Amino acid sequence: MARVRRAATKTSNPSAEVAADPLGRDAIERLLRDALDGQRVAEVAADLLRPAGLGRDAAALDPGAVALARSVAAACDAAAVQATAARDRCVATLRAAGVAARSPEPGPLAPRQLPGFELEVDPGDVDAAVGALLDTGHRTLLRHSPGALRAHLRTRAELALVSDPDGDGDGGPATRLVVRWGAPLRRVPGVLVPTDADLAAVHLPARAWPLACAVRPLRAVARRLGRASPRPAGPFLGTPPQLVGPLLSLVGLTEGDLLVDLGCGDGRVLVAAATGTGCRARGVERDPALVDAARRRARAAGVDDRVEVRHGDVEGTELTDATAVFLFLPPALLRRFLPVVLSRLPPGAAVVAHEQLALDPPVAPERDELVVAGASITRAMVWRAG
Repeated sequence: MARVRRAATKTSNPSAEVAADPLGRDAIERLLRDALDGQRVAEVAADLLRPAGLGRDAAALDPGAVALARSVAAACDAAAVQATAARDRCVATLRAAGVAARSPEPGPLAPRQLPGFELEVDPGDVDAAVGALLDTGHRTLLRHSPGALRAHLRTRAELALVSDPDGDGDGGPATRLVVRWGAPLRRVPGVLVPTDADLAAVHLPARAWPLACAVRPLRAVARRLGRASPRPAGPFLGTPPQLVGPLLSLVGLTEGDLLVDLGCGDGRVLVAAATGTGCRARGVERDPALVDAARRRARAAGVDDRVEVRHGDVEGTELTDATAVFLFLPPALLRRFLPVVLSRLPPGAAVVAHEQLALDPPVAPERDELVVAGASITRAMVWRAG
């Protein structure tokens, strides 16, 4: 697909945005990509499919444009159904633990980065609620030690949890849950409330949680002295399994290729590439627990002879032998690393990245398109090293 320029402005009227090219699939895809960036994709897809959404009879529309809008709307509907079912399961789990949970209106949130919802609990039920959810497959976005988690619960008023589907098969996107309890359980001066980075950097037993409040000023002093510790690993949000195959197809992997996944998480992309195309795959991951999970996944799939998982930082990764690179990183990190990655690759090597939030890459992509599969939607970009 020819490269397209993002619209300079966004309006609330989809038909006005595509007035210059009302029938073209490229124009509709551009509109939906911008809507995904702005977290409005469910609303815009539904508007497009209304009889007057595109300003003319549907029979006159480009079939590809209609099909794309329908697939996006169907994915949004499926994600909302998934979020509703997940919310009901969580409410039942908390009820069994003796915790009353309330879901604020309007219920499940429209799909954003993840399908998700919110639950409110009484302050006195926070520990029981979070404990019950962690025991039934949820995890915190950042890996917290027991003391760091308790410090978060005492000094904050909400906690984000995520429940991942299995990285194999037809699992949909992860479901994000925000538990709220109104106000911090302990009054702590603002300068002592630990940030997410502070909490990820400490390893404390639960009883020692107050020590986490000293981490923020200590890290501030260390930064001034030039002795700051390395940045902690960011949150792990695996690529939805349904999207892995379509994303890999964008770079046309063959048996002779080497795919490098920077920030490979639990190894789902590596294993899918090795099993699906016979290529070799190498992953780099900062979180030791995820490194172990990725290696176990490769062994279980019988491809550990072609899949290598290294514990390390993406910044120092060797790329001169790679023919393709996979990136699913937070937008700020991707913007920082992309030029470096492209400069280290041999000519012709491909880079594919995806995200549901605006990437705004510093290098214009060769391809920029929506990828829709099941309940999952993402924006994929492909670059070629020169």
